Amino acid sequence: MQEITLPVRVMHQLGIRKVMITNAAGSIRPHLLPGTIAEIADHINLMGDNPLIGPHDPFLGERFPDMSEPYSVALRQLLRLTASEENIDLPRVVYAAVSGPSYETAAEIHMLQMIGADAVGMSTVPEVLVARQLGMQVVGLSVLTDQSLPEAMQPISHQMVSDISRQVNPQVTRLILGFLAKLEREK
Repeated sequence: MQEITLPVRVMHQLGIRKVMITNAAGSIRPHLLPGTIAEIADHINLMGDNPLIGPHDPFLGERFPDMSEPYSVALRQLLRLTASEENIDLPRVVYAAVSGPSYETAAEIHMLQMIGADAVGMSTVPEVLVARQLGMQVVGLSVLTDQSLPEAMQPISHQMVSDISRQVNPQVTRLILGFLAKLEREK
């Protein structure tokens, strides 16, 4: 956890105070089809780990950072405005982070649905926790690359995930570049 979150700490030391985190995730809702680009509204940490565990160093930020707004409301509004201008549908999702490296079983998907998740993946949350510990504002995007529904499970492969990611890359790029341009104008 310390190694994978080190880049966030380095960005903070370089003076970066706003960060966009992106991922590929699986949809676990019928209305969220593969190829959907989604705004992460909140997350559920099911990784069984947390990068903030261990001896506390005040230099690294708060010991118990507030998580009432893990994803900045202001940045999310700007992202939605950008998506609207780019004619990109941008549904909001609750992202569940699991440790992986396997895809989920039907029973696991059912559990994730019951606890309120819309998408599942194996990343993002550690970086968000560290960013929030450091007082950084975060906005998150998920590219939903596959769909798992307990009543209609289909095999998933890394190749499928990569193929869908490549297909939506032009839209994601437009969205990110438009968002960054808006951020720059706000300075």
